[in-house]
Amino acid sequence: MFEDIDKVTSVFEFDDPTVYAIPLFLVMIGIELAIDFKKSLKLYHGKDAFASIGMGLGSLVIGLGMKTLAFIVFNWIYHNYG
Repeated sequence: MFEDIDKVTSVFEFDDPTVYAIPLFLVMIGIELAIDFKKSLKLYHGKDAFASIGMGLGSLVIGLGMKTLAFIVFNWIYHNYG
């Protein structure tokens, strides 16, 4: 009876796309730097890259904080009402 539950839950599993996107971001930044350096365009600004990376890291930190908060709340409910 419960063997079908594993099939259903495996359909809804999805890894964090940020983990897969980080190498792509770094490659794209490298390509942008190479083109900018080769053509002397002076279009690349490090502050833009740092802002984007900071936003991505901030998103990860906020996600971790929310998961930690949810764990604490559910753990408290489990121990007090479970």
